Amino acid sequence: QMLKANRITPDAFEESNKRELLIEKTRKAVMDKVVISDDEALKQFHKLQDKLELSYASFSAADVSAEVKLGDADLQDYLTKNAEKFKTPEKVALSWFVLENSGQTHAQPVTAEEQENFYRKNMDRYVDKDNAPIPYEQVKERVKADAQRQKAAKAMYEKAADTLFQNIKSGDLGLVAGKLGAKVQETALFSATAAPGSLAGETALLKKAFELKQGELGGPVETAKGIYIFKVKEKKAAELPPLAQVRATVEQQLRAQKAAELAKQKAVEAQKQLAGAATGLKLQTTPAFGYDPKGDLPGIGNSKPLMEKVFELSASAATPAEPMLVGNRWYAVRLKQRSAAPQTDFAPRKDEIKRQLLPAKQEEALRNWLKELRSKAKIVYNPALTAANQ
Repeated sequence: QMLKANRITPDAFEESNKRELLIEKTRKAVMDKVVISDDEALKQFHKLQDKLELSYASFSAADVSAEVKLGDADLQDYLTKNAEKFKTPEKVALSWFVLENSGQTHAQPVTAEEQENFYRKNMDRYVDKDNAPIPYEQVKERVKADAQRQKAAKAMYEKAADTLFQNIKSGDLGLVAGKLGAKVQETALFSATAAPGSLAGETALLKKAFELKQGELGGPVETAKGIYIFKVKEKKAAELPPLAQVRATVEQQLRAQKAAELAKQKAVEAQKQLAGAATGLKLQTTPAFGYDPKGDLPGIGNSKPLMEKVFELSASAATPAEPMLVGNRWYAVRLKQRSAAPQTDFAPRKDEIKRQLLPAKQEEALRNWLKELRSKAKIVYNPALTAANQ
């Protein structure tokens, strides 16, 4: 009965369960093959119990900013390549007028049939606190006022559209305004993100204004305030200012970029030196510290990747291949000393460590198995479907 209620046949239910059981057994078969070796457990033991001391050199953009030398050619090249960052926004200046909605509702009578039709089409406006429709008779006056308002707005829009259409070729906004009894207002040049206060929030109008060419009439655009008709009095395209005008900003940005690159370059060179004799480097040393799963390294900062990397270091492989970025500083590091935990402490903890490591290694084995299956999977394209979506 339960299956029937959910429109599932017993055969389909059984087949679905068989698939789920098969998938689970397959997952278990893959994961059960995973074992943690004594060497893996010993490595984890030392990771958790050993203490490290590091020597390191660090470099930040702020440290090397003064070394960055920039000429006019560098600044001009950066300005040209990053023109979109520095271009002044497109601007328009409008002449406009608005036919406001207020005060025109009673000029449009509505019949009882029109009121009832309006109520039926807009029942979601007339609901109680439980979201249930309020009977028509109880909201009859509200419906009448709303219907009058809508009818008046429609009539106003149609009149505005007809008047604009009849005079649009003249390009004379004053002529259109005069026939509609409206007063034309003016704006100075403004961008789409800095509209004058009189047009603030009129998104539909502003969008349309930036789509038209200079000298064109636009509208009617209906908003909550009323119906707008306008003219693009002036239009100024976005343009890239001369270097002299934005020099300070360009230099600041380019210097920050070059300084960040230089800091990384110095860290790479320092890491190579630390792998060798490391002469001439100004090194700092951490106090002895143990493994922290949160990644907090004393004197350096928080970096889980660096924490994992340094606990892989040994006397024979004392430096990582590359420096690492921690916060806004690059760190080149070398193992100064590793104080190993006594080997005798490992035996009583070996089984516990293996149990702790097993779940993560099982999940890794499962991911690798699935990845291999996907790499061998054959993908078949359905020509009919691909053609339909082109």
